[in-house]
Amino acid sequence: MESVYDKEHHWYCYGLYEEETPVGFVMIGAENKEERYIWLDRFMIDKNAQGKGLGGAFLDLVVKFIAKHYDVAEIVLSVAKDNPKAMSFYQKYGFDKTGLIDPEFDEEIFVYKL
Repeated sequence: MESVYDKEHHWYCYGLYEEETPVGFVMIGAENKEERYIWLDRFMIDKNAQGKGLGGAFLDLVVKFIAKHYDVAEIVLSVAKDNPKAMSFYQKYGFDKTGLIDPEFDEEIFVYKL
């Protein structure tokens, strides 16, 4: 798992539970204190829990958590170019396409301004 071997970026992992059942996961890290942004990474909802509104609720909680615990102005993430459903999801919740491409993974970068 990336959060274990990538010590440089200080990744923190969080789970989403529906009662006692794990249904989601996210990593937060790679904070840039000078430019005041942080990465939201590996945001996922179990396929059996999708379609219940949990993704939007979880994303809202994650954004509020970041705003409360980090001195950043932006949250950034990247989405595979062939995943229009994910792009639409993030745009629905206030993330905007930047027009930039993550060169490491060839993914579109989105930003949420706090």
